[in-house]
Amino acid sequence: MFAALNGDFITITHPGGAVGSFALKERCVGQAAVPKLPEHNHFGQGGPYQSYELQIFSQQFVLSKKTLNLGGGTIYPWSYNYSDINGYFYGDTKPNNATLEIDGMPTYADVSFIEEDIADVNATLVSNPDGSHNLAVSDRRYGYLNGQQLYSATYDSNFNLVSYSKSLFAVSPIDYGNTKEWVSAIPEYMTNPVPPQFSGHMLMIRQFLLVSIFD
Repeated sequence: MFAALNGDFITITHPGGAVGSFALKERCVGQAAVPKLPEHNHFGQGGPYQSYELQIFSQQFVLSKKTLNLGGGTIYPWSYNYSDINGYFYGDTKPNNATLEIDGMPTYADVSFIEEDIADVNATLVSNPDGSHNLAVSDRRYGYLNGQQLYSATYDSNFNLVSYSKSLFAVSPIDYGNTKEWVSAIPEYMTNPVPPQFSGHMLMIRQFLLVSIFD
């Protein structure tokens, strides 16, 4: 059933005649610095077929293309591509990627504004009808910042960096309860290091925005 969602997914027609089309594709999304919490293994802990409470990847359907057809030959297409970097467990060796590994994004495109390790971020590249490109970079490390957008950048049609913005986050001192990422692992199996923030509590964050623009 899910395989049928690859490709054209839905078409919306406006009463005025404009038609919007949306296409999906499958994506394997890696997560970084995931606590390595072994489940019980009948073959012995750490032996063959060892499984873990938390996974370093997930399968998703994501937007691959969006098209707006206004009729009379006027068509506006957007395409979407995503970073492709393996996930890893906290304490294990990080993937040694020098680029974001995004289809359609040349290696010379300037991403030097990203202060985090490339292995610790997710990125989405949107190619616009006018030839420009937008890059959204989010945190993919396990914890309360997971999924938060860290940077937004704009490139011209030749992938010259035009502008970028950076989001900063501050942690609230108030405990607001348990996060959905809370996991009750079997204590005797917790033999691997875990992230410092792995306490089972959700931390509220406040967001600030810095913008840098290049002429």
